[in-house]
Amino acid sequence: MCPAFLFMTDNFQKPFKTIDEQIEILKNRNLIIDNEDVAKKTLQSLSYYKIVNGYQNPFWAKTDYFLNGTSFFDVILFYKFDTLMRNDMLNCFLTLETKIKTIISYEYCKEYGALGYLDKNNYAIKANATKLDKFMETVEQIKADSIKDLSNDFQSEHAQPKYFKYIPVRHYIQKYQNVPLWVMMESLTLGNVSVFYELMPKKIRVNVAKSISELSQVQYNERDITTILSSMTILRNTCAHGNTIYNFKIKKNLTDNSFVKIIKNDYPNLNTNNLSLGFIILASILPNTEVKMMFELVLKLYNACVQNYPPRVIEKIKHAMGFDLCKLIKVLKNHMPQTMPY
Repeated sequence: MCPAFLFMTDNFQKPFKTIDEQIEILKNRNLIIDNEDVAKKTLQSLSYYKIVNGYQNPFWAKTDYFLNGTSFFDVILFYKFDTLMRNDMLNCFLTLETKIKTIISYEYCKEYGALGYLDKNNYAIKANATKLDKFMETVEQIKADSIKDLSNDFQSEHAQPKYFKYIPVRHYIQKYQNVPLWVMMESLTLGNVSVFYELMPKKIRVNVAKSISELSQVQYNERDITTILSSMTILRNTCAHGNTIYNFKIKKNLTDNSFVKIIKNDYPNLNTNNLSLGFIILASILPNTEVKMMFELVLKLYNACVQNYPPRVIEKIKHAMGFDLCKLIKVLKNHMPQTMPY
């Protein structure tokens, strides 16, 4: 039963505000609004919460009061930069996700066969029983969902994504009565795959790490890959849900693998429990043309953005990010492995 206080509204301090009222709030907080019509249309389409609450902090002189000279355009420009960086990073992560899923399924099936993942005996002896049971339930749920008759609720927003996502699974069940791992991988989330990797026998985890090392020309051990997968899952999902990422933080740093050590030689005291981990993972495991182009674009967008800001704002952005973006990208470009053809 939910606690009663969750439904109490008497003391709620955030009442609805019209667009005009939102504009007045911003003006009273010392934000310059040169064109109110443009500002109103922006708030109508992007929402006050996403724009202002997400990106106002670097521009504050004090809480709820903007630095003198700060304009609505300044905040929107920062939002645009963060949005483009997030979308570009997500595209690169999707490419990397495919490569990692392919390597994991290949190494696992090489040892246990196409359907070995359905047998609990083919997992680590010390595998977490609760996690293993939940993973097996996820697999069975995907199989069950794939063969449901969705004709009655196909128009629902939840039915359509599953219908198209599970087409390969449905085909194999209908034709072969079961689903090989490399097909099931298409329907597993990156979070599912991260758990699957954690549950696999150590020998297979080591082989996966070796394959990724050969692919990227950077030496990883199985612990490195465990950390990369868990960190990448959190950041990838943050990007996919359209959340603010410039101030992204997680609890743990990346392990000091061989590539991270090289980067820290040129960037001492770098913490990787922030957005820097995304750039480092992409630079080390997926050093292809797409990633290099993303780095160049992000750098160009960032410089175009901050050239309009006073030094105090720039320093607050760096502090919120937890690293100097320009410095990190320069270091990464100097040490990225040889570019992959794709």
